[in-house]
Amino acid sequence: AKAVCDEQVAQGLLKEKPAFIRGDREKKFAQLFQSARLDGAKMHELNGRGVEVVLRDNTQGEAWVDDLQQVLKGMMSDAQAADVTTDTPGHAGPESEEMPALPGPVPAGV
Repeated sequence: AKAVCDEQVAQGLLKEKPAFIRGDREKKFAQLFQSARLDGAKMHELNGRGVEVVLRDNTQGEAWVDDLQQVLKGMMSDAQAADVTTDTPGHAGPESEEMPALPGPVPAGV
């Protein structure tokens, strides 16, 4: 969380002063990383899309989520961050096996 906040300050995405703002954000990130089990090992398993999914699944649309995604992807290799395939650990691929068998669009209200 500290490294992420340091990078956000360096990029101008987070103000360093007043100190309580940065401290609050660092605490919020630490709680998020813990609840999402987003540690170094998991970061190596995920790609760019996986990071987005994990953050969206564990947040409620707060304004800072996009900045956090940007910084976390910046900590990945270029190839890993650019990979947007959806078949990351814990998340299904782009389409279930049943989808091709559906006859057409699902009617509204179903």
